[in-house]
Amino acid sequence: MSDIKFSDPELQRRYERTVSTLSILMGLPEELWPVFALMDAYDLFKHLEGEDSDKVRDIIQKLTSPELRPALRLWYQDPMETMNASAAEFRQRLSGLVGETL
Repeated sequence: MSDIKFSDPELQRRYERTVSTLSILMGLPEELWPVFALMDAYDLFKHLEGEDSDKVRDIIQKLTSPELRPALRLWYQDPMETMNASAAEFRQRLSGLVGETL
């Protein structure tokens, strides 16, 4: 799923670098690479630029897109008890955006 494109070059580089790193690691199914890379980018740009930045909004739009939704569901198959409070809150936010419990 390296066909995800961003208009922001910095965000695009971060996403592509993370996906290419994952391609050499074992253990994470390939269909989850884009979700992992987007979560990584979300974490970085949320802290650098704030929750309301264009980059963060773009990342959330990609995460909640219909094309990525099956991988996002798979990503969240683990029980919420294993998540920290921030991750659980973000999961709830994404669930609200897509209109289903992830």
